[in-house]
Amino acid sequence: YVQVILMLIYSGARTGEFFNVRKADVKLEEGYFNIVEGKNANAKRRVPIHHKLMPFYENWMSKDGEYLITKLNGNRFDFKSDHRQYTESYWNPILKDIGILEYKNENGEMKEHLPHDARHTFTSMWKEKKLDETFRRKIQGHSGKGIGEQVYTHIDMENLKAEINQL
Repeated sequence: YVQVILMLIYSGARTGEFFNVRKADVKLEEGYFNIVEGKNANAKRRVPIHHKLMPFYENWMSKDGEYLITKLNGNRFDFKSDHRQYTESYWNPILKDIGILEYKNENGEMKEHLPHDARHTFTSMWKEKKLDETFRRKIQGHSGKGIGEQVYTHIDMENLKAEINQL
């Protein structure tokens, strides 16, 4: 499940979106997966797979089941109802084991990292590398800055893959 955390970080996907990805929506040869349902119209998108994480996707695709990511028993994670189970049984033990579960926030308070923090990490890494913000918004399923960007900016998958592979 360390692979899952890295897949979340390097996809920029919301955890619930990622756990809803069916194997049929993963296009390994083309190097992307589809998010077919999300919180808004922009959330439906193709997400490039970082080339260094391709073996992780291949690993999860080889497992039984309809969904890309499953529980240890092979059953689907329904993130809406299984959020707490995922966090307590998978996420927290991994982060605790490697010593990064807790952190101090900007107010000096001790907090625990949550699965959604993987999405924040993606954005932070993107900004640190000074990559194109239009591409990031497209990959993460955000609305564009303005109507011009939303309507007139068309980015093909090869350009998205080239950009994400710079992380």
